[in-house]
Amino acid sequence: MTSIEKRLQASSGKRVILFSNMLHHDGINVTVRRGGKHADLRQGQEVLLADLHGESAQVAVIICVARLPFHAVPEAVLPHEHDPGCRTKEGLFYEMKRVYDGFLGTEEVTIVFYYIKESPE
Repeated sequence: MTSIEKRLQASSGKRVILFSNMLHHDGINVTVRRGGKHADLRQGQEVLLADLHGESAQVAVIICVARLPFHAVPEAVLPHEHDPGCRTKEGLFYEMKRVYDGFLGTEEVTIVFYYIKESPE
């Protein structure tokens, strides 16, 4: 857990998911993460979404999570990807390699489905 995650979690009481691109849309959103760090999130759990500096934050509600190899990420989830540049398999792979040094298409990922609840006051 980064120092930003620790600080935000301590002040909000919620799990934190950090984003390099804080674009989210109405309705269902998806973020794909390397490994299983977020695999224990549960349906209905409120989390705090924040940028890498911890300055911009939104509360979201977890719909569900799925853990599988990257190459098995279904095309049907990509239109819900929060980052418009990741709404194709090629775009998502490019971003995964950019964000996660040495990322391989055979690695396990966690898909987090969520919707935006509110902005914290």
